[in-house]
Amino acid sequence: MNNYKESIDNYIIEALAYLKQTKNLWIKEDHPEIIERLENWNWKTDLATIEERLALVYQKNSFEEKIGTIAINWDDYYNNGITLYFGTENEYQEWGDEDWLDCEIDLDDIVHQIFKDIDGWYDEMEVELDLFKDLFLGLVEIAVINSVETEEFKKLKKQETYLISSAAWHDSEYDMIFNSKETVEYDLILRTEYKIVENEVLKEGFYKIFGEVYDISTKQIIGNKTKEGTIPKEIALFKNLEILQAKNEYLKDLPETLFSLVKLQNLDLSHNKLEQIDDKIAKLKNLKILDISNNNLNNLPDSLCNLNEIERLNVDYNQLKKLPPLESLSKLDSLSAYNNEIIKLTTLPESLTWLNLNTNKLKKLPESITKLKELKTLVLSNNLFDSFPEEIFQLKSLEHLDLGGNPIEDIPRELLSHPKLKKIRIMPNKFSVEKRKELRERFGNILFVGYDSDDKSFM
Repeated sequence: MNNYKESIDNYIIEALAYLKQTKNLWIKEDHPEIIERLENWNWKTDLATIEERLALVYQKNSFEEKIGTIAINWDDYYNNGITLYFGTENEYQEWGDEDWLDCEIDLDDIVHQIFKDIDGWYDEMEVELDLFKDLFLGLVEIAVINSVETEEFKKLKKQETYLISSAAWHDSEYDMIFNSKETVEYDLILRTEYKIVENEVLKEGFYKIFGEVYDISTKQIIGNKTKEGTIPKEIALFKNLEILQAKNEYLKDLPETLFSLVKLQNLDLSHNKLEQIDDKIAKLKNLKILDISNNNLNNLPDSLCNLNEIERLNVDYNQLKKLPPLESLSKLDSLSAYNNEIIKLTTLPESLTWLNLNTNKLKKLPESITKLKELKTLVLSNNLFDSFPEEIFQLKSLEHLDLGGNPIEDIPRELLSHPKLKKIRIMPNKFSVEKRKELRERFGNILFVGYDSDDKSFM
């Protein structure tokens, strides 16, 4: 298997060529050190380290039955690392049975040479992540193949021919049957999507957006987290579009052409860098779901009040000090404004059944909230209420109430006569252990005030 060195070197050269021209702003602007670290990476030293760790695996485990399969998985569900599965059959099974022995190979120190001190690299770099997964998987696969010539491995029971399989978890695997009498040809190849394609020409009626090619008649576009920082103005070509999910695309602004998509019903712009929403959003007359959470918004345009078909609005995790007057939105069912800086509420639509105002700066509720006769869930946790908001008594449809994290000293007994209330959650709180006992006896299972043995239950 002498060609593996050339294979790895070529893979890294091609990977670097791709990364250096990437449109991913998270890498390009925020973390260009990823490219520099890969460029300076001494993979041969790390290969030797992995082989040493494999030798220890062989020494520590008896492997009483013959080895037929060695499966190498990048396990992104549990540990974002490499796990080895040793099985008795020489046919790979995606779901190993109870007889499979699994051994985790700790590669943290190796992976961290590339991603050291970069928080959330795994979540942020979803598109390019497979590029690195394949590289680390390939390195471990080479180490496994090399290890079969070691004395530690030769002492183990094994079938003459067995399967080595390498795969990202839940991904298609590439296999090789290894026989100690045959030469193993190893070739790590950069995936097609990471190859640099010059002068790409798409056939008429198609357009590439977020790294994917779409027929312009499509009704749905889902972003691939390419983080290119833009929705191209050509989005206007997709006149039949009903669903646009541009989540986590590093967007700082929106093209005016976006607002020409009058058939749009579901627009997800969450987890971006938006600082404002254009008044022209009112042109999206058929919009039913709007998610602009996790941006840098400190105000919202009043034109939102013209989205008469809107049913769900999510503005969580921004810096909003107030909401626009939304009372005219007669179909709005769900409003979430979690983790903002709202001081005072404007009049809200009577159609609401779900309202989340967790983590704001509210001290009291407006009288107008009593008009929300359909409201079933109200979340007011982590605000500045120092007494129980009496307006809640008028919310006759209310089933779930959350007031945790407010300096409230008592819960009125009158809540027991509320016709539909099923759950009151006030955790953490300032109640003493004695007060909690009293409240639990008064309200029974309807009330949750935390666990007396848990410090996090107390303010």
